[in-house]
Amino acid sequence: MASQYAILAALTALFFYLLLPGAGAFWVRRRWRRFRHAVSRGASLPLLLSDTHQEGWYQLFGRLESLQGEDLLWLDSGAGSVGVVVEDTPLFLFPGRGRGARRPKEPPKAVFWHEMLALAEGTQFYVAGIARQESGQMVFRQRQGIFPLIIMYEGSPQGLLKRVIWAGRQRNEYWNAVTPGALTGGFLAQLLVALAALPVAPEAARFAIVLALVPLTPLMPPGAGGYYLYRKVWEEARRRRAIRDASRFCGFEEVSARVGAWVWLRELGAVSILALGVGINSGVIALVLAITLFAP
Repeated sequence: MASQYAILAALTALFFYLLLPGAGAFWVRRRWRRFRHAVSRGASLPLLLSDTHQEGWYQLFGRLESLQGEDLLWLDSGAGSVGVVVEDTPLFLFPGRGRGARRPKEPPKAVFWHEMLALAEGTQFYVAGIARQESGQMVFRQRQGIFPLIIMYEGSPQGLLKRVIWAGRQRNEYWNAVTPGALTGGFLAQLLVALAALPVAPEAARFAIVLALVPLTPLMPPGAGGYYLYRKVWEEARRRRAIRDASRFCGFEEVSARVGAWVWLRELGAVSILALGVGINSGVIALVLAITLFAP
């Protein structure tokens, strides 16, 4: 009976603490990979010029000129006005001023038009996608399920796409939209396992309580040092991935391959350091429980 509850607690921890956040992490990485691919594709497109009238794929740097209706922006490209339909299209906010502007750490923030409160005239935009002539003006809009890439940015347009490629990744993919709910659900599920096991298998109940505290364990001494070392190593791995992608974007394939080599090993090392810290703290918690609440 005790082994059955212990196995149940272990499987519960595996599901809520690893599988659910892990699935979210893969989804996040895939989303940002697609974003960087869209930026790279946009950089290869021709600029939309004043004498362009043919439907096709284009890129555009422009400033907000006016708003028509609820979802049609008019941008001044320096050579005329170009429309951008923003209905149901994500906009990426990319601050490019201040310290760390050349190598930003925070990824662009995705929002939708209905979430925007106000925009100042002259706000800078980068747009890449399919444009065609409508009522005598070229307009970017969703076509065949393909949304235009729209980036609102600050700072100089020179080197913008390289900076976006550098920043276009989550700081830590494990912490995603699924993670808070998964950790909370795992904590509550482990408490239920502990309550069920307590009358018949107190050792399994103690094990479940230890696993219930895993979300908080990394921040507790003495294993907290492992958490901070994990963050440092993970950040370095993220920086190397950024260098790899930015170098590839600029055409430096050799640099990209050299810097990006073994990045996964650094990430694995970071996770191993975190797991070691969690293991040390979990052992301490199990010992404290054994001599207090579960003392014979």
